[in-house]
Amino acid sequence: MKDNKFKKEKVKIIDILLFIIYCLFLIYVLFLRRSKNISVKYNIIPFKTYIEYFTKIINGNIGIKTAILNFLANIFLFVPMGYFLLKIFKKVNSFNKATIISMLIIIVIEVMQYITKLGIADIDDVILNTIGAMIGYKIQVELKSNFTT
Repeated sequence: MKDNKFKKEKVKIIDILLFIIYCLFLIYVLFLRRSKNISVKYNIIPFKTYIEYFTKIINGNIGIKTAILNFLANIFLFVPMGYFLLKIFKKVNSFNKATIISMLIIIVIEVMQYITKLGIADIDDVILNTIGAMIGYKIQVELKSNFTT
């Protein structure tokens, strides 16, 4: 019995450490790897970025691979967020709570990109990042239910 409790505590510590590493990775990807002081840009029109990508693909200005990579990166970059929300924070125990918390975190990130001029604040990022977090949340729900049954 004591060993099982110790094992759970050890797993929790590892999860927290992995979450911290993930957060540091996010900070690097979203703020530090880009050139500083880009002109302040933002987009508040949903799907505008991807309509622009589609137009650029048709005009031959970018390849479809670039658009798809950007689209998928915006989703998959936040899968761990949703995964760890349920795994580490026990009060985030519903899809709605996880969605709202993820979206708020992502909005804060987008606002920080705007304020620091280290990225583009984009509503499309909020939408796709939130979808990614929800995928991660659902993965954790499925894993949890498979191991508890």
